[in-house]
Amino acid sequence: MRWKMQFTILLLVAFGWCQVLQAQTSQEEEQLQQSWFPLKGGYSWTFRMEGEKQKLVWRVILQPESDPNSFILDAALGTRTLDAEVLQVREDGIYRTQVGLERISPGVPILLNEQTTWQSKFRLQRRENTFAATKEPAQIKVPAGTFETILVTSTVTDQNVKHELLTWYAKGTGPVKMVIRDGKKDLVLELERFRKIPVVPKPKSKARQPRTTPKN
Repeated sequence: MRWKMQFTILLLVAFGWCQVLQAQTSQEEEQLQQSWFPLKGGYSWTFRMEGEKQKLVWRVILQPESDPNSFILDAALGTRTLDAEVLQVREDGIYRTQVGLERISPGVPILLNEQTTWQSKFRLQRRENTFAATKEPAQIKVPAGTFETILVTSTVTDQNVKHELLTWYAKGTGPVKMVIRDGKKDLVLELERFRKIPVVPKPKSKARQPRTTPKN
């Protein structure tokens, strides 16, 4: 009789933990659905480049245990591997804290939750840069579909040279279109596919895995 009671208690405890885990998973999924840039291991975005046959693919390949709020975003253009970057989710928004092996101090706020305009200064490759951004609602159509988005127009000034980036973010999907302007020909990228497969691919080389920046 005693072992039956112990077995019943174990079942109840296990059932309770299952309910807790399910609730946590549901809460996480809800938060990702409400995020303008959902980040989770295995998520990937495939972009079509205007005038090019090659596709740009972003993949969230790692969420470091040392900082659960940081995510390593791998990038590939066709068969060519590009520099990975580190994005960090903070209370007020999403920050880029590293590109390749270069840390960005104190981090660039690429998307803020409340502000419609913001500015910051940061250091990259021992040079001081200025970042400015504005945010506004917009509807846009891309190969992946039609989305209600927020358009973030950001400008980086590096040694008096300005680079402009327009990014359209859709809730629950993330970036659906990007336009990079450098004073010459615009580079246009449009989302073809957003996937939520919980698979973390192995990086091809250690150099592509930047170390994460400690949370400020």
